Amino acid sequence: MAELHVVIEGFLIAFLCTFLLIPICRWLATLLGCIDTPDGKIKIHTSPIPHWGGCAIYFGFIIPFFLFVFHPFFVYLFAGLTALFLVGFVDDCIVLNPQQKFLGQFVAALLCFATLFHYKNFLFSGWYFLGYLLWVLTIINAFNLIDVMDGLAALQALCISTTFLMYALCSGLLAEAAILAIFIGTLSAFFTYNAPPASIYLGDAGALYIGGFLSFIPFLFDWGSGDLYQDFLLLPLFFVPLLELCGLIVIRTYKGIPCYRGSLDHFAIYFIKSGWSKWMVLAYVFIANIALGTIFFALVVNKLAVQYIMALYFGIVALWVLILYKAFYKKK
Repeated sequence: MAELHVVIEGFLIAFLCTFLLIPICRWLATLLGCIDTPDGKIKIHTSPIPHWGGCAIYFGFIIPFFLFVFHPFFVYLFAGLTALFLVGFVDDCIVLNPQQKFLGQFVAALLCFATLFHYKNFLFSGWYFLGYLLWVLTIINAFNLIDVMDGLAALQALCISTTFLMYALCSGLLAEAAILAIFIGTLSAFFTYNAPPASIYLGDAGALYIGGFLSFIPFLFDWGSGDLYQDFLLLPLFFVPLLELCGLIVIRTYKGIPCYRGSLDHFAIYFIKSGWSKWMVLAYVFIANIALGTIFFALVVNKLAVQYIMALYFGIVALWVLILYKAFYKKK
C-alpha cells in the first residue's frame, strides 16, 4: 500500500501544506472573531490569539493522505477523524456543552472502530469493544486537557507519533508509517507557529483531532501478543497526557470542581507559576517522552513480566507526583 519514498514525500507535502495554510487560517480566524481572549482567570495568556490551528492540521493532513495512502479500508477512519474535527470546530465557533461534545466524540469513536473490521477483519468481544471506547474517549479528552500552553499538545503528539513511526519502520509497516509521517509533517509545521510565543492555537478542533488520531493508530498495529499485554505496551507513550488527566480529576474533585470545568491545576501552569519558562516545560516533556519511548521499545523487545512492568509504572507515577508536588509547593 505504500513504499518508503511515499513516507518521505508524505511528510514533506504535509509539512508544506500545513505551513502555508496556517497564515490563512490565522487571518480568517482573526477576521471572523474566532480568537482565544484572555480572561485573567482560566485563560491567562497575555494577548488574544486565533485558535483555528486545527483547521490547518486537518486540511494539511487530508491532502497528502488522499494523494498517497488513502484506501477504502480507511474510509471509516477518515470519517471518524472528520467527525472529531467538526465537533471541535463547532465548539470553537459557538461553544458546545459537555454532553454535546461527548456525544460527538462517541459517534466519532464508533466510526473509527468500523475501520478495524475492514482493515484488520477483527471480531471483538463486548468487553474489548467497551475497552476500546474507554481508551479512545480517554485519550481524546486527555489531549484536550493538556492543550493549555504554547506548543505543549503539539510537542506531546509529535513525540508519541514519532515513536510509533520508528516502530512502524522497524516492523516494515509502510502503510502505517506513511500515515504517521503525514501526521508528523502537519504537527511539525504547526509547532513552528505554536511554539512560544504562539501566534495561533490548536483550538478544540485540533486537540480533539490529534487525540482521536493518536488513540486509534495503535489498533492498526499487530503487536503479536494478547490484548492485556498490548495495553501495557502502549501506556508509557501516553503517560504524560494520562497523568495530566488523572491529576486534574483528583485535584478538581478535592476542590469540589466538576471534572469537565476549567481550572488552573494543570502541571504546566504549576511549573510556570513556580518559575519555569515555557521552553523549560517543553524541554521537561520532551525529555520525559524520550525516557518513556525508550521504555516502550524495551517492553516491545524484552516482553517483561507484568509484575515488573507494574513496578516500573509505579515508579514513574511516583516520580511524576513528586516533581509536580514540589512545583505546587513552590507555587504556594
